[in-house]
Amino acid sequence: MVTTIILGVGIGVLAQPQLIVRFITVKSNRELNRAVLIGGIFILIVVGVSFIIGPLSNVFFYYENPDTLGKISLIAADKNVAQIIPLYISTLFAI
Repeated sequence: MVTTIILGVGIGVLAQPQLIVRFITVKSNRELNRAVLIGGIFILIVVGVSFIIGPLSNVFFYYENPDTLGKISLIAADKNVAQIIPLYISTLFAI
């Protein structure tokens, strides 16, 4: 499942027209390899961080936060999905 989502995001980025034009105008294979390496690392960091924050918010609310001990993040945010990350950030920096 994770691989499908990560590859879906990565391949979706490559389907953008401005990136295809940029790919066509690359002068050498060396520049192309460098761009693939840097772009791959960037996509891994951006997507990886967002996929890690969700499960970590569950662990934080369940074990670490004294106000929500024993509750997963959805219950801690009163079943409002849009408030999980803001609640996580505000609670994390308030401790």
